Amino acid sequence: MQIHFKAQASSLLLSIFTYMFYKDFIQIYHNRSFTYKSK
Repeated sequence: MQIHFKAQASSLLLSIFTYMFYKDFIQIYHNRSFTYKSK
């Protein structure tokens, strides 16, 4: 039971980390393409 809970918690943490990373990556990508177009 405890091992299952630990695996669940780690997968949740991993998904949150991935979400944050993708959010920042998409924001940087949009900003870069926007500045490229404005030039």
